[in-house]
Amino acid sequence: MEIQALKEAVSQMYKVCDQMEEKTNFHETTGIENDISISDILKANVLYFMAYLAATDGVISWDEAQFIGEILDMHVTPSKLNDLIKENNIYSTEFEEDPPIVLKIFVAMDNALYQNGIKTQTDLGEALFDFYRLITVGLVEANGRTGETMMPEEREGAQLYLGMMRSYIEGNTEKLHTDIILDYGKCRGNKDRGSGGVRAPKKNRSVSGSVKAPEKKV
Repeated sequence: MEIQALKEAVSQMYKVCDQMEEKTNFHETTGIENDISISDILKANVLYFMAYLAATDGVISWDEAQFIGEILDMHVTPSKLNDLIKENNIYSTEFEEDPPIVLKIFVAMDNALYQNGIKTQTDLGEALFDFYRLITVGLVEANGRTGETMMPEEREGAQLYLGMMRSYIEGNTEKLHTDIILDYGKCRGNKDRGSGGVRAPKKNRSVSGSVKAPEKKV
């Protein structure tokens, strides 16, 4: 997958976030500080997700770090990702079961549009889900693998997280539920780094410049 296409997809998602803020009085409604935008939350959540995926095979490679850095326009190294994962409990069952804040925001916006009788071609939650699938493919390919050759641990991790997102979308649309509770406390301080640490399976292999990922916490 072309890196430029992925960068354009990220840019498009940022535009969607900015449009949501312009039209919704986002900060007044949620109480989130004015210096934290929906784009900031998206960037942090995507960083955590890609760090999680990078940890699943037990080794955080330079190829993965460089891919994440290029996609999100930030300086990333295997060591920094490893520290990020351990400090924020990203590679864990807790992370796998916790929907990203940006998904909650997008689904809540879908519900608001539905309540006001506004029809859109694509639901925001669905668009975000497709975006996460796209970057999953990109990260796997950056590590020299494909959907057919990805490690079993990578496949399981991707399926668990994307499956959790799918369940949240299907279980929290306005057609099924009327109250969406958003936990915005985790957004604080997410501009420069993400949070999360998930335990990766142990791998007895050495990759030059790579860092052994922390073990998954259950």
